[in-house]
Amino acid sequence: MVIFRRINQYYFVYTIDWSVNDPVVTKADLETMGLLMNMELGLETGYLNRKSNTERVSG
Repeated sequence: MVIFRRINQYYFVYTIDWSVNDPVVTKADLETMGLLMNMELGLETGYLNRKSNTERVSG
């Protein structure tokens, strides 16, 4: 189970709870989930402009 929390103008992955029987979830999977969630809610711009994303792109 993935729990999202809203911060400013987008939602981010807040916590993950899964069992050893579940498939492995990678960081890329979580980023995809975050993007899809925000796209669905019309918050894609806020998600794409978040601080962690701009630091990764410019760094």
